[in-house]
Amino acid sequence: MRSVVLLALVACGKSDAPKRDESKPAPKAEPAPPHKIDKLQVTVPDGWTAKYDAEWDKWLFESPKLPDGRTTNARIERAPASAVASPDAYLAQLKKYWDEGTTAEFEKREAVKDGFAMTLVVKAAVDPAHPKRETYVLRELGSVWYQCLSEWIPDDAIRDQVLALCKSLKL
Repeated sequence: MRSVVLLALVACGKSDAPKRDESKPAPKAEPAPPHKIDKLQVTVPDGWTAKYDAEWDKWLFESPKLPDGRTTNARIERAPASAVASPDAYLAQLKKYWDEGTTAEFEKREAVKDGFAMTLVVKAAVDPAHPKRETYVLRELGSVWYQCLSEWIPDDAIRDQVLALCKSLKL
């Protein structure tokens, strides 16, 4: 009912609103501060550790020691808005940060709830003979895009654990 009344006033050219001083620019709305991601919920794989980094507002995860004594890491943080359109757009964003001559191929890409996942084979320009695997999952929760990533995936078991971690993300 209220919208009908407002439409009638506009149609008659009447307005109770004060006239705006056209010589002054309209005030700009201050953007709302982004919510911290410390409240995100995630299921951490057995043996992995989780730590929230308040300074950088991101989650850090570390696997248990692998047979060779090393560990692998993953992190969750906000995703850059320019990269969330597709796996191809995200790869183009990554290439901006890599050394010139570094190449990457999709090993696997898939749709996930509210986003996409991909594993890349990356050949660094400085050491193309030793490619590495990286896994990225981008998801939109609410109106915010998050990236969950691991830049060293030694085997399919670790990839599956990283994917499970990333897919479990919820508000």
